[in-house]
Order: sequence, then structure tokens, then C-alpha cells
Amino acid sequence: MISNQAGVAKGIFSQESLTAITTNMLKALEKNGAFLEAVYYCTHRDEDHCSCRKPKAGLIKTAVQSYKGSIDIKESFFVGDTLRDVHTAKAAGCKSILVFSGNEKLANRKNWDIQPDFVFRNLYEAAKFIVKYRQAL
Repeated sequence: MISNQAGVAKGIFSQESLTAITTNMLKALEKNGAFLEAVYYCTHRDEDHCSCRKPKAGLIKTAVQSYKGSIDIKESFFVGDTLRDVHTAKAAGCKSILVFSGNEKLANRKNWDIQPDFVFRNLYEAAKFIVKYRQAL
């Protein structure tokens, strides 16, 4: 998982709070039979101009490096619920999936400044697609 969490830099919440929230999220996922292998956060603000804040691809590059070449970025999917996530996927060179759990609406698609490779109603539908895609390889 890759997420912008500028609340830390803005003083809205602490790094310790973010860690506790992440721990609770991971436990809830595990309790329901799901898991995340890693979580990467950018805790900077937009005005910090860091290389890790989405839509820059810094955290994706960090994730790829941490798996020591076992990730083929061109065959990878980046799933998100904002156009910023689509920009991030494109910057990293992976396939983009937009899910409608955020603020983006399909009716506004003609006005988007970027088009995702794939669009799904929710994360579950996107996950089913990715599994089928991988099985077809």
C-alpha cells in the first residue's frame, strides 16, 4: 500500500498515531483473511516538493527496490481512487486502475486530465480483474 499522509507534517497527527492506525488496519485485514506485505507512506506536504509524495513515483520505486527486482513494473497494477493515483501509476510506468470509492465520478470522465487504463466500481472488482489477468498470462 502506498499512501500520502501529510497530516504528520502538518501536525494534525503524530507518526506514532499513524503507526497505530496502520497496525489496527493490518490486524483488521488479517482478521478478514487479507493481508498487505508492506505499507509505504509519504508524510510530507505538497509544498515540501519531495520525491515520494504522489503523484511522483518515489514510493513505488522504493517498493520495487525493496523486492530486489522481483517486481516487473510494466506488468504491475497501481490501484487508487483518485486521478492523482492514476498520475502516480503513469509516472511509475505501471498499469493504472481507478476505483470509485473516492471522489472521482464516471460521469466526469470526459473532463479528467488523464485516463486510467482500467476503471472499476470498487476494490473487489479490481482485485477480481487482476486475478483473472494474471491467470491468463
